Amino acid sequence: MIRLGIPRAFRLALRRRDKWERDVEDEISLHLSLRAEQLEAQGAAPDEAYREAVRRFGPLNESRARLVDAAAHREQYMRRSEFFGDLWQDIAFAFRTLGRQKGWTAITVGTLTLGIGATTAVFSVVSSVLIHAIPYPNADRVVFIQQQLRNGNKGGVQLSTTAPPPVTLAWRAHAHSFDSVEPFALGYATLDSATEPAHVTTTRVFPTFLSFAGSRPIAGRMFSAAEASERARVALLSEALWQSRFGGRRDVVGRTITLSDTTYTVIGVLPGDLIVPTPSHARTDVWLPIDTTNHHVGLPTVARLRRGVTVTSAERELDTISARTNTYPGGDLPYVAHLVKPSELVGIHDSLIMLAGAVALVLLVACANVAHLMLARAASRSL
Repeated sequence: MIRLGIPRAFRLALRRRDKWERDVEDEISLHLSLRAEQLEAQGAAPDEAYREAVRRFGPLNESRARLVDAAAHREQYMRRSEFFGDLWQDIAFAFRTLGRQKGWTAITVGTLTLGIGATTAVFSVVSSVLIHAIPYPNADRVVFIQQQLRNGNKGGVQLSTTAPPPVTLAWRAHAHSFDSVEPFALGYATLDSATEPAHVTTTRVFPTFLSFAGSRPIAGRMFSAAEASERARVALLSEALWQSRFGGRRDVVGRTITLSDTTYTVIGVLPGDLIVPTPSHARTDVWLPIDTTNHHVGLPTVARLRRGVTVTSAERELDTISARTNTYPGGDLPYVAHLVKPSELVGIHDSLIMLAGAVALVLLVACANVAHLMLARAASRSL
């Protein structure tokens, strides 16, 4: 037997409003006819009785609009009441049925639990590592800038390297294909304290990196461009280090700390969700101004493409800028720029894709098994 609510769900909304309007018109016509008959019975002429009935009824357009709105509200209330009433009956019926067949219920729930659990776990990893590789604004346009040998490697393996500071600074100053170009440098240091020294990770960045990452200090301020160019001894602590080593005290701003025998002044605290733009999502303990004076060490570089700019055109522009830096002797450019998405730098990228496909098949098999169990149950009940 089909419930009355099921055919009602398939009726078009436009027809539903037309039906309300027709019902309202019928009610108004019936009311006017009855009133006119009553006035005729009192001795009025038919035409005069109808005009008097209309006058007593009031403005037809306003009354018609009010009645249509009232019918719409009434129908919505009835639909909600029927929906939740039917939903509660269906849920109660389902639980009663499952409670009567505990073995079948346990197998079905266990099968779905394994399929859904495996799929959810793997998709969570894929989402955090590949889909949302870097939690920055407009992450779909964020790329890493690397360099590769122009003529390839003799061994047939394409190796990537970081660009030297002069090239990186030229990209930062002259590249128009990017909203921002942000080099950085990772390092380690020893934080001296009254109790015991602690090994901390450091990241050196430009002051503009904070806006690039869509973050702001939770205490104090970011160092300025002048402090960065003068290599001032200023530092910002991570929220985790601030809480664990300094008790989350606000007066940490202005204090001095010692990192590997060098004294720095703490000028701010950065939030814990600010991470280094690397595939490993390494956590930084101390943020420092970047040092671009060492031309023998390459700088990892992350950038955000402008809207509408292709990777190929951006790579060509970077190569043109690199050729003008006079960094390479003889003017021969041995390297070419290579842009990669953050997810492409994950070492197990292909493995994660294959694993995601495998667990999707596992979920499909689990659903197929449950469908077979339901068919078998229905067949046994029909015997």
